Amino acid sequence: LMMNDTATVEYTLWVDGKVLDTSNATIGNASGLRKTSYGPITYKLDLNGQLIKGFVLNTLGMRVNETKRFLVDPELGYGVWDAKNIITTERYYNKTLQEIVPRSYFVQQGITNLTNGSSFSTSYGSVFISNLDSENVTLFYVLRPGQEFNANGIPQKVISLNNLTAKIEFMLNVNETYRVANPQTGAVEALKVINKTNDTITLDANHELAGKQLEFEVTVLKIN
Repeated sequence: LMMNDTATVEYTLWVDGKVLDTSNATIGNASGLRKTSYGPITYKLDLNGQLIKGFVLNTLGMRVNETKRFLVDPELGYGVWDAKNIITTERYYNKTLQEIVPRSYFVQQGITNLTNGSSFSTSYGSVFISNLDSENVTLFYVLRPGQEFNANGIPQKVISLNNLTAKIEFMLNVNETYRVANPQTGAVEALKVINKTNDTITLDANHELAGKQLEFEVTVLKIN
């Protein structure tokens, strides 16, 4: 195997002595994995590809039918664990029910048939136009206490209404992982909820295998 070759391989991955992933159904079922399908993977030997560098570098030079077992340290795997990736954010936020949006926004979306009182659906639920002029459109969000919805990939719930403001809770469960925008960077990534208090939610943006040494066994089936 040389750089830029394409390889098809069977593999098994152990972390902390336990099988975490495998292409072998017998090993997977015996280890209690809940994969829906098994089979070899095909990848290009590229250090900027989807596979971790430690996997690519350790399979470099292998031949068809060769089997190799190797360790990958965090630096060439999923990175070291970094305390900077622990993020605390507010559990609740206030959303104003009345919003003024430039009419040009709707024009850019190809929406030109705006009329007073017309309504449409959003991730927050029903919204209707309460006023409009040549420059702006005034929207009113129809929310009710107890209403649940999903916005920006986050399950949410309306807790209460006060005049034109809704108090909304992020309905995130501890130990579950959500693919949402990182509050620090804005980039969409997998964030795990590690703690909740009455007012805050603590998220871990580290990869679940950050800081872990990985053990692989790989058998090369085919090389292109």
